[in-house]
Amino acid sequence: MRWSERLKLTWQTFLRGAPALYLWFLIYVLLMAVVIVIFVFSLFHQAPTAIPSSAFLHRAPMFPGPYAPFPGGSLHGNFTYGGPMPFGPFGPFGAGLPFLQDPALVRPFLGRLAWSLLGLIIISLFTSAGFTAGTYQLTHKAFKGERPSFRDFRLRGTWRILGWNILLFLAQLIVAAIAVLGALLFHRIKILLALFLVVYLIALAALVIYLIPWLGTAKVYLLARREHSFWHTLRESFTFFRRHMAALWGYIGTALLILVVLLVLNRILPLLDVLVSLAITPFNMVLPMIWVLSLLKEEAGGSPADYGAPAAQAPVLSRSGEPGRLVSESTSTPNTLDTPNTQDVSDTSHTPDTPDTPATSDIPETPGTANQNPPRNPSTLNATDMPNTSSNPDTPTP
Repeated sequence: MRWSERLKLTWQTFLRGAPALYLWFLIYVLLMAVVIVIFVFSLFHQAPTAIPSSAFLHRAPMFPGPYAPFPGGSLHGNFTYGGPMPFGPFGPFGAGLPFLQDPALVRPFLGRLAWSLLGLIIISLFTSAGFTAGTYQLTHKAFKGERPSFRDFRLRGTWRILGWNILLFLAQLIVAAIAVLGALLFHRIKILLALFLVVYLIALAALVIYLIPWLGTAKVYLLARREHSFWHTLRESFTFFRRHMAALWGYIGTALLILVVLLVLNRILPLLDVLVSLAITPFNMVLPMIWVLSLLKEEAGGSPADYGAPAAQAPVLSRSGEPGRLVSESTSTPNTLDTPNTQDVSDTSHTPDTPDTPATSDIPETPGTANQNPPRNPSTLNATDMPNTSSNPDTPTP
């Protein structure tokens, strides 16, 4: 399947499920906005309890006049508006917050800030994982040719996405730890430190460039193969990436092309860039899912002409009684399970199976059996029960 055909399939699938996708994306954006607002208000609520009121200035830094004395002493180099800034790294913000110089005042506030930030990260991870899993359920149904609805959103696979995000976070910690350890080892020798940083950055860039298609599609493979365990599916996803590296790079190229278009729009009109980014985000989420699902269908033997077509009904056993014979249900063939099995009595070519026993008329009668089998009334006999007069005379021979 060519890149253009796969991109066309992605666009058709996206249009089929666009109403449900945009509705859930709007809910996700509103939920995250509420979480961020709560986080910001919690910081303002915790600040007065963590920092004494005497630590704040009585005069704003933009107005002339002496600053309030620092608790336990005065500010070093007390100055008026336009004087030197004693808080170099903080700039004007630090000049207006003298309590940043005292660790005893900052420590309680930073502790509450850390817990609030950790809660925000955890909520964001769970929300993002659930939205990704639900988007996959909608996309998978649209990929099969059906039109997903709002109720088709499911959270199946959320824990897999969450586990994948945790693995990425741990990998980033390991990469940062290696950089810090190398810097600590070679910080005294500038030449070795520079050489280490160059080699480290080149190796890291090469590894990321090689793995970027896998990093972008592994979570989709984890959702598509939920019948296996997490670690088994993760290993299979890397094998899948190596088999289809060229096709997956097509997905990366498409995503980069969309990113370039957004950057150009941002240079032209920033507000337009924000609106287009919100509009294109659901499509960017569907893009890797269709790429992986189409490749999996190709591996299963599906043809490109079948993509997006409704799934065929499952075959049912025929009434012929032959084991292993399957016939597909369709509107052109009658359903033999719903109609009674009747037999045309006028069809004399088909007779029910009977044991191979000689007819009564074919058995010669003896004097001993003549009295045991009296003749029946001819009016009550059927055509098949009439005696053969040519072979059975009226008077038996002794």
